[in-house]
Amino acid sequence: YGLYNDLFFTDTKNGFICGNNGIILKTDDGGETWAEAEHRFAADFYAIWYSAQKKVGFVCGSDGALIKFGY
Repeated sequence: YGLYNDLFFTDTKNGFICGNNGIILKTDDGGETWAEAEHRFAADFYAIWYSAQKKVGFVCGSDGALIKFGY
């Protein structure tokens, strides 16, 4: 996929990765498999955070990008 810059786990099973070229990946099996999020942003993402209770997350990246996403 490319260069990964940050990861965030809400518990031992559920986590997210962000990276360059708009990469946002999600796992629900502790990192055994990853699924790519579908969105229309191509920014390089540097940091990711997710609230399992609200089912919403944020990534920030290049050119001041701050993107809200749901899963």
